[in-house]
Amino acid sequence: MPFIHLQHPAPPESPRSVTVGGAWGRVLLTRGQVETAAARLVPIHQTAPGGGEWYALVGGGLHHVSDLVAEAAGVSRTRDVKAAREALDALGFVLFAKADRQLIDNGIPTHTGRTALPADSDG
Repeated sequence: MPFIHLQHPAPPESPRSVTVGGAWGRVLLTRGQVETAAARLVPIHQTAPGGGEWYALVGGGLHHVSDLVAEAAGVSRTRDVKAAREALDALGFVLFAKADRQLIDNGIPTHTGRTALPADSDG
């Protein structure tokens, strides 16, 4: 399964916490909570990747962004991938998107003059 890194470098000083909105309501999330959650979850590279378009690299493991935020915040998993990836990005985590056939064939939209990104769904 090919991956394409689609995150700009994090600012030198990422915030210590962010508020995640969207389907979760309003949940405060810290980098420490995310790192602890990642330690409890099995990274996707150790399992069959299954569904999912967006992933975060935490330590040495890739995790679905929705699973990671839900585990870190102690809330139910939702399909609000956009809120999850924005929160993880704000905390300075590296994000990856699964490259589908169209992305492989056509390249990264911002490199080709288009602005669309992979779907904001996780399954």
